[in-house]
Amino acid sequence: REFSNLFELTIKAIDQAVPLDFRRFALKNITILITDQNDNAPVFISQNALVADSALAMGSILTTIRAIDLDEGANGEIEYELVSGDSDTFMMDRYSGDIRVILPLVPSRLLYQLVVLAVDFGQEKRKTSTEMTVILKGTDGPVFTQPKYITVLREGEPVGTSVISLKAASPRGSLALLEYYIVSVRCGGKSVGRLFTIGQQSGIIQTAAVLDRERGPNLYLVDVYAVEKSSNFPRTQRAEVEITLQDINDNPPLFPTNVLDLIIEENIGDGFRILQLSATDADEGPNALVTYAIISGADNSFRVDPESGDLHS
Repeated sequence: REFSNLFELTIKAIDQAVPLDFRRFALKNITILITDQNDNAPVFISQNALVADSALAMGSILTTIRAIDLDEGANGEIEYELVSGDSDTFMMDRYSGDIRVILPLVPSRLLYQLVVLAVDFGQEKRKTSTEMTVILKGTDGPVFTQPKYITVLREGEPVGTSVISLKAASPRGSLALLEYYIVSVRCGGKSVGRLFTIGQQSGIIQTAAVLDRERGPNLYLVDVYAVEKSSNFPRTQRAEVEITLQDINDNPPLFPTNVLDLIIEENIGDGFRILQLSATDADEGPNALVTYAIISGADNSFRVDPESGDLHS
């Protein structure tokens, strides 16, 4: 149902009279509507890490958790709950997903950990949980090898494909323990969900979804924070990663219609331009260049320009 919830069929009933010209038939139109079942659990689209100022006032909204459910009606409605972790410091609005600060944040904590549950309203409830890391923002943190990383990723790569490796080092020496977190993935100024993961210790960014250049953005901006865990007060640093999707030839050319009927006069001259055929390809660069050829049925009476698509007699 989540892909198509309505089907319109035309059924033809025909008798078997002989000869064929005597056969009669009837047509029946049938509309099939697919009703929803609660077969999808909520899916979190908010990142599982965020950065907060340790001076954030009590009562302030820390963040808003977002999850989606592909079902409809009550099956697709979601409520949230803090189920474990540092839940004495935060409270959550079960309907909006807002998380508020209810106790002062302690800088020496460096990180706060939460586990959030998303549950739908279906009769047979489906639920999903996620871990959330709250990073207290600091100064004089680890130094990345570069403030901005730029890389290219081929579209269509499987989940778990390594994209780029980030490295940072503490000014206090190589023995300092560092951890890496993705705090946002953006495209065009909008958050686009959990499309990438990062190894907390390795700093290697990997894909968390199969990305299609033609069906989504082709440029992603990923914000990564490095946290110095061996400090007694927050020491953090941010780096930006720009990921461009590289096109692969995964789309065929398409004509506007599969069948085109034309009527032309007889005895038209040789080389008469009948019409211009046009097909488009959703890929880019050479993968999107289209050429044309007649493969059958012309009997040397017609020809097509391979580049323009002009059909001539």
